[in-house]
Amino acid sequence: MPAGSRKRRFQVKEAKRASQGLGLEVRALQGTDQLEPTIQLVTKDRPGALLVASDSGFIAHRTRIAKLIARAKLPAIYAFKEHADAGGLISYGQNIPDIHRRAAAYVDKILKGAKPADLPRAAGVRVWQVMSRRRGTRRGATTAGGC
Repeated sequence: MPAGSRKRRFQVKEAKRASQGLGLEVRALQGTDQLEPTIQLVTKDRPGALLVASDSGFIAHRTRIAKLIARAKLPAIYAFKEHADAGGLISYGQNIPDIHRRAAAYVDKILKGAKPADLPRAAGVRVWQVMSRRRGTRRGATTAGGC
């Protein structure tokens, strides 16, 4: 995981907190400029899996990241659907287009005179879980219901 922004620091902190007692180790990737050496270093330890957190830098390099991790033959879960679309094994995260649609509805209400403080606060509730059929079947995973 990258460790720079406030959001990324929060993600690393929460991942470390959640991993306590589970025997899991969390390491933070410092940025996208060191992807290849970092993934090579991580693969020497042969982790059971990788978590690629939500980060705009990771989205921009999603194809490269998916190829590097696939070449290392490591299972990984990603925060954005676009990573699985680019060849990553599986993703689970918020439905970003849905968030943008709901944001546009808020802007529309405000432009029509609603006070922002009077609008209900809504959290992202729709999520996508996407599994790359090509990568998943190579790893022996099966999908049900024609996913």
